[in-house]
Amino acid sequence: SFSHIILERTFGSIPQHLLAALSLTKASDALHVRSLYQADARAFAFEDRWVNLAAIPAFRDAPLNQISANEWLVQNAPFSHGTLDYSAAPASPDEAAHLDCAPGTPVMRLERTTFSPDAPVTTLRLTYAPGYRLNLNI
Repeated sequence: SFSHIILERTFGSIPQHLLAALSLTKASDALHVRSLYQADARAFAFEDRWVNLAAIPAFRDAPLNQISANEWLVQNAPFSHGTLDYSAAPASPDEAAHLDCAPGTPVMRLERTTFSPDAPVTTLRLTYAPGYRLNLNI
């Protein structure tokens, strides 16, 4: 069975190193959400997400204990465009601790940024546990 766990939910400014990805020139109020996704009580993905509250202020009060940040945004903040970057990378110590692997273990990583027609909405890093497989039918 699928579940998600909110590990951290904090308010602050979008960090300087993420501003370019969001096409922003200055920090904006944001919600930082770190989550763990599980299947059958085993972690398969660790998410580190920033949401630009200037673009979607209602996200401040989203019931993330009931719905994942991604599901809430899909339902409430339609996007017009974005970027997806997939890569193989060594698991950081933080990622490794959440994904039950050794630091440096190769993992699949997705970095995504989405935009509404008027503003950047969110940027995230989703790191998948070793052995995770993604299958797309086209």
